[in-house]
Amino acid sequence: HDIGIFFSTVGFISGVTQWFMLPQIEKRIGDLKVIFIGMIFMFTGLFLDPFSGSVVFFYLSFVVIVLGSSMVRPSVSSYLSKKTSEGQGATMGLAASFESLARVISPLLLGYIMSRYGVSVPFWVTCAVVFSIFLLFWKKEMKRL
Repeated sequence: HDIGIFFSTVGFISGVTQWFMLPQIEKRIGDLKVIFIGMIFMFTGLFLDPFSGSVVFFYLSFVVIVLGSSMVRPSVSSYLSKKTSEGQGATMGLAASFESLARVISPLLLGYIMSRYGVSVPFWVTCAVVFSIFLLFWKKEMKRL
């Protein structure tokens, strides 16, 4: 029951963000800034999750992650389609392949890390990955902001 409510909430937040909020935000500030803001949301939620002492705090910090992810994923697709001059289909297909690969590898790897090192460690690992990608992307695209 609780898991169903959790995933329904995630889907609802993701849908509202992508259908209603994201188009308005991207019109105003562009997809690159949306990516950066979304990554900051993801990092913040991932950073706060290990400190959640209650289910309510966990849900709230996870909402922040979902908001960020709902901003980043479509904006990255938009960004990639605009940056690719040739082979746009191949680029988008490759991006989708990497996303699918991450959806297979991440649960296995993070599940192992959780069982070996504790419940909060996968959040820290993911937080470090998101922050590293943010810094690399920032360094490469800072001039466009």
